[in-house]
Amino acid sequence: MVDFPREYDTSEGLDISLSSPHRYTTVAVLSENWGFLGYYDTDDRLDLTDEFSEEDDLGEITVGLPFQSRIDLLPVQINDERGGTLNRKKRLVRTMVSVKGAYQLFVNNEPLFGSTGRQYNAKLPRRDGVYERRMLGFDERAGVTLEAGSVYRARVLSITREVGL
Repeated sequence: MVDFPREYDTSEGLDISLSSPHRYTTVAVLSENWGFLGYYDTDDRLDLTDEFSEEDDLGEITVGLPFQSRIDLLPVQINDERGGTLNRKKRLVRTMVSVKGAYQLFVNNEPLFGSTGRQYNAKLPRRDGVYERRMLGFDERAGVTLEAGSVYRARVLSITREVGL
């Protein structure tokens, strides 16, 4: 989702004069007719003429500041029988994520589902269920970062991770 949304009419052109707080920052842009257009760095204007033309008919666009939808799980700590900590590298084998109403999610910067690129003129499908992501390699800290990849909402019901030594 976006914070401080403001609607702009594109019928007068694709070079739009922005109001505060959308100036000199990164904004998320959603189109009435095309859906999510992407993230743009702005000055006092938002210029969409490099990627779109007047014939594309974006309709009314919404400009807002993107939230960072991110969950950072603590690293795994494994203790031995005496209560000491095992300090060797661990392998994050897989992560299972149960979601409801999610569109695009990433686990440790790798897509769980959805696309890594922009989806012009196509809405991402809404996902419900349990999804698995298998991981490769060893790490000093077997942590998990789950992040929503766009302005779409995602309700995370549970996260499970399997760690091997």
